Amino acid sequence: MALYGMDLFPVKDSANYPMLVGVAASGVYIYDNRLRMDAFKWPRIIKISYKRNIFFVKVRPGEVSLCHV
Repeated sequence: MALYGMDLFPVKDSANYPMLVGVAASGVYIYDNRLRMDAFKWPRIIKISYKRNIFFVKVRPGEVSLCHV
């Protein structure tokens, strides 16, 4: 039930490795073969942006500042 209500999208990281980005009511999640690698809860997220095929998640200072997938 961990993935209930989660929309998963196939992506590739900067090394061209296939991963999944999950979007849910609680936040944005990064998965590697259905294993959660990172979680960005909505209160931590400052900005979500993309440029062509690069997706960025910027979070509050003092925490992980950028995830490049």
